[in-house]
Amino acid sequence: MSDMPLVSVIIPVWRDEDGLARALLCLASAKKIEVIVVSVLGEEARYQRVRETHRHVHWVSAPRGRAAQMNAGAAIACGRWFLFLHADSELPHDWQDVIAEADARAYVAGAFALGLDSP
Repeated sequence: MSDMPLVSVIIPVWRDEDGLARALLCLASAKKIEVIVVSVLGEEARYQRVRETHRHVHWVSAPRGRAAQMNAGAAIACGRWFLFLHADSELPHDWQDVIAEADARAYVAGAFALGLDSP
């Protein structure tokens, strides 16, 4: 069996330490994933507390901009699937099963439904 993770979760962040900390806590128990956080160049120190708590996470910096940050994360990702996640987003509880099933069926892309928790 390959050591390659099934999913690379790529999280671009900009000034969202609290949301990132919550997202990483939710991902901490997930299996066969790698987590990549892409912060904005020059703002790495902002996430020091989160980095110390989540040592398993890969950290990279990129110029500010969601696309640039997502591309920087994808460039170092090793998973068969890339899951781009906003730091303030929450995945469904069965997200890993959904991706594993998509992988088994040889799908090449997908998306989770978006719901807003704000009036």
